[in-house]
Amino acid sequence: MIYAYVAGLTVIDVVCTYIGFTRGFIEEANPLLKGVYEKEPLIASICILIFMIVCLWLISKVKKKWVKYALHGVLFIKVCIVLLHADWIMKVM
Repeated sequence: MIYAYVAGLTVIDVVCTYIGFTRGFIEEANPLLKGVYEKEPLIASICILIFMIVCLWLISKVKKKWVKYALHGVLFIKVCIVLLHADWIMKVM
């Protein structure tokens, strides 16, 4: 179930980032993605979603207890990112 939460929050993050970036409401905060978003925001968004699917599939194959804890950490970070998106969305409305 946690995989679905991480995937869902990633989709929300990518969609909000794409909309906010292309409409000039926000800038990409991740220095690794900033250049890609500036050149091709749609391609960057699609690549992130594909990367997330592949990573979650690979991680699901690992049967170690630490993976569950790591995914909870990722989930926490994703929630924080979605809350940041909610903040700018509320400001532009």
